This record gives sequence, C-alpha cells and structure tokens, in this order.
Amino acid sequence: MLSLSLVQFRSELASAFALLIGVLALTIRILLLLSGLLAAALLLAGLLVRVLVLLARILVLVSHRELPG
Repeated sequence: MLSLSLVQFRSELASAFALLIGVLALTIRILLLLSGLLAAALLLAGLLVRVLVLLARILVLVSHRELPG
C-alpha cells in the first residue's frame, strides 16, 4: 500500500512539474512577444519623429524662400 501511494505521489509531482514548466514556457513566450512589440513600437516612433522633423524643415524652407514680385 505504501509503494502505491509513493508511485501516485511521484506521478502527481511529475504532473505538477509538467504544468509548471508549461506555464513558465507560456510566460516566456508572452514576454518575448511583448518585448518584440515594444521594439517595433519604438522603431516606428523613431521613424515618425524623423518624418516630422523632415516635414518641419521643408515647411521652414518653403516659408523662408523669397517669392518674386
């Protein structure tokens, strides 16, 4: 009877470890996805800033040019 409960305990322990490993793997995948999204958002924000700076420079150049007449 003792050996049966020990086998059952080991089986439940193995199941708990498998569940824990699955949860940790899922957590790591979610964190990697979020870090990738953050990196993409930062790259897009940097690109947007560069485009806005370029547009501002163009507007300054257009507004400061001398028109004939």
